Amino acid sequence: MARNPKKHTKPNRNSFLDDLEPTLRTSKRGKALKYVKYQKLLLKTHPEFSEKWVQERIAEDPAILGLGELILKDKERNQPGAGRLDLLFQDPDSNLRYEVEVQLGKTDESHIIRTIEYWDLERKRYPQYDHM
Repeated sequence: MARNPKKHTKPNRNSFLDDLEPTLRTSKRGKALKYVKYQKLLLKTHPEFSEKWVQERIAEDPAILGLGELILKDKERNQPGAGRLDLLFQDPDSNLRYEVEVQLGKTDESHIIRTIEYWDLERKRYPQYDHM
């Protein structure tokens, strides 16, 4: 009589994410992490998240730009005869300034021109700084 050993089979899962529960976990660094399932989010048409919301997040934490540690110098900076620059940052260790314009969705030609215009105005008004 032949023995029929029970085979160990894995439960049927759609993906490895099925093993993860959306609960708090602790990372290697001791910080609490929360698994959040991916969800497509269109900021341009979202009722809660707007261009202003994105601007505020960047102002609160400029490191998300990936440019190193920056100091927020101004928000909605008036540009004489041209409009308002969304954000102005400065590198604390140099004379380098960053003019930042936020736009959700496709960048159109007029926004590109406006961004260059703001950069140029800042460069002319404050020539003692290097502008990016």
